[in-house]
Amino acid sequence: NFRLTLRAVKEWARVHGLYSNVLGFLGGVNWAILVCWVFKRNLNAPASKLLHLFFRTFANWKWPSPVRLSNQQRPPDGVNHLSTWNPRENFRDAKHLMPIITPCYPSMNSSYNVGEPQLRRIRDEFWYASKLMDKVYSGKEKWNALFESNGFFDQHQNYLQVRNVASFSISFPSVLELDLSTSVSR
Repeated sequence: NFRLTLRAVKEWARVHGLYSNVLGFLGGVNWAILVCWVFKRNLNAPASKLLHLFFRTFANWKWPSPVRLSNQQRPPDGVNHLSTWNPRENFRDAKHLMPIITPCYPSMNSSYNVGEPQLRRIRDEFWYASKLMDKVYSGKEKWNALFESNGFFDQHQNYLQVRNVASFSISFPSVLELDLSTSVSR
């Protein structure tokens, strides 16, 4: 049930443009930890119920409250002490917006690169998916609706595409130049 739920969540995230560490969203480890958090509390639930609980749980999660699978803060025997994620001692950790903490030592925030716009979008998508799952369970909607594209590109009229192409002989500041008069098109 865990694996099937995780596959469904990853596909949902991919279709909705939320599967990307590079762009400040969540990657495979992040999604696995979130699904595992729900699974640990509902071991005998079928995958369909786990999926429903997943979206309901994280649509209502109070970020930046961390998602933790374990509270292991001390190193195992024979392992040197390393710093772990601790927002009370490390000011950088305290600034994380969506902490999803790795379960093994040393614990770290696996989603440290999530920014405000990404968190807002993830929250919105969790909320929408939670409402959609309620409709699925009441028979008002079909399962495939969860995996339909969210129409992001239909919702926004204008886009800015920035391309940076450089050879090794160009200085870094010249790579950052942007000529808006030629880069904006409809």
